[in-house]
Amino acid sequence: MKKFMKWYYGKASIRKKLVISYLILVLLPIGVLGVFSYSTATKNLLKQTRDAISGNVSSIAYNLQSNIAREEDNLKYLSYNVSFREKLETGSKDRTSLARTMNQLVEPAYWYFITSDRNIKGIEIYTPHIKSELGSFLKPDTQCRKEDWYQYHQENFKARWNYEDDRIFVTRTILDGATSSRPIGVMKLQVFSDRFVDPVYQSEYLKNGMLLLDDKGQKLAYRPLEDRKLDRQVQADMEAFSKVGMYETDSYLLQAAEPLDNGWRLFYYVDKKEIAGDMNKILNTTLLVTGCCLLVVTFLISIISKILSTRILKLKNCAEQVAQGDFQIVTEKG
Repeated sequence: MKKFMKWYYGKASIRKKLVISYLILVLLPIGVLGVFSYSTATKNLLKQTRDAISGNVSSIAYNLQSNIAREEDNLKYLSYNVSFREKLETGSKDRTSLARTMNQLVEPAYWYFITSDRNIKGIEIYTPHIKSELGSFLKPDTQCRKEDWYQYHQENFKARWNYEDDRIFVTRTILDGATSSRPIGVMKLQVFSDRFVDPVYQSEYLKNGMLLLDDKGQKLAYRPLEDRKLDRQVQADMEAFSKVGMYETDSYLLQAAEPLDNGWRLFYYVDKKEIAGDMNKILNTTLLVTGCCLLVVTFLISIISKILSTRILKLKNCAEQVAQGDFQIVTEKG
């Protein structure tokens, strides 16, 4: 630096001094503007990414919640039939009357819901009041009496979502017709798993990863990142993300959605390397614009400095000639 300053103030020609001075005066604002532009664009990109993630998570959660609410309403409606409940309770004594009610009132309604709702795969009713299967839907509870979901409905009458052997189904207690206080069976509504969680796969952004867990932590839907090592790290870190909100690390962005009404949880995450690709585009664009400005400015400065320095050099030469005693100097006008 000292050598440069010594050369600049000493041997450097006027034209070179002009070029260097102009370049410094021009490059400083361009550099500051470039850094500011890149910084602002990066912040805006990160904000846009967070907003996009939040928007996608909200959309997915809304669609999933709509599916859940619709099937719970269907289940509630189908399990409320008073005539059927009264006949079911006396099914062990009057199987013929129960079969007539099933044929006339119950099965037509069930088939209607199965054929009109693309998510419903099947409906089953398990009860201790019959000893063998009756029709297409009514079954004895001997084959499911020890199941956790069946035991649950002996004391809890709310709908419960279950996930077993890659099957998603919702169950609800069927209560007696007289008091609606005693369980007389359990209705099970199974959905097509892929269709039911399809909203999860409809909002892709920057090759995001996604994980949908039930209330027991079982994976209902899963899409990994391309970087499988980072994907495993994200899943390991999820235990610490107990609160709803956006989490950011050096490697990824993650949005933890609010638990759905049935306890399911959605996690949506993006590898920051995917964001870095867009950042590199911004940086390359900034450098290209800055470089073009520098080339144009350098060219203009070269021309301007030549015009300014030419007259100064002529004046210098004339002064040196006068100092040597030459008074016959003739200069051109202009």
